[in-house]
Amino acid sequence: MATKTFSFKLARKTLKSPPDPGRYSTYASMTRPLLASQGGGGGIPHPSTHVVKPSEKPKTFESAARPRPMYQRPKFATRELPVIKTRWPLFVAVGVGAVSLWAGFLLYTTNQERLATSVIRQCILKLKRTQNPELLESLGDHIVLEPVWWMLNEPWVNGQINMPRGHIDVSIRIIGSKGAGTLYFTSVRREKGAPFSTLRFKVITDVGKEIHLDPKEEVDAVTPPM
Repeated sequence: MATKTFSFKLARKTLKSPPDPGRYSTYASMTRPLLASQGGGGGIPHPSTHVVKPSEKPKTFESAARPRPMYQRPKFATRELPVIKTRWPLFVAVGVGAVSLWAGFLLYTTNQERLATSVIRQCILKLKRTQNPELLESLGDHIVLEPVWWMLNEPWVNGQINMPRGHIDVSIRIIGSKGAGTLYFTSVRREKGAPFSTLRFKVITDVGKEIHLDPKEEVDAVTPPM
């Protein structure tokens, strides 16, 4: 069986129009474009035909190239950095304020406990019902405890009241319709189980007049219950 061979002559006859002789070098190489130096119009230029322009000078390197950044570094501002102020004064002020509030709260609660004791209540009751002529002449009627503004308009009891140890020593401001003064009351218990004995129960007015109340009369009225 005879094999059919490809004939370029037969392929040429089958072409309706002959190929452009300036585009291809031969009819055998249909996909090989001619160089510009070989007469091909618009082909690939031959390396030997490249002309170096006078403005282009060859670059020479004296040493190996050093690594360069992948991107241009941003330019930072040239202004000075702000001065950060210390916050220690603020912390100290907050700490002092917190301690002051806590101390004020403790002082207020302690004063309220003293006002609620039976000793202070009996002293107030005795002053309201007193018939002492010197006290009524100096302070007048309606004798009450004098409130103070820094204790939220509550009376301030100065001193200590220690019932378990048997020691009471207080002073408190009082005011009446004619004047004001300070009430002093001191009572102790000699031994455990013994009754309290009054050592001091007097009023000193603002003008300096000292009025002693009857200790024997005030013992039964002021002595706290056992």
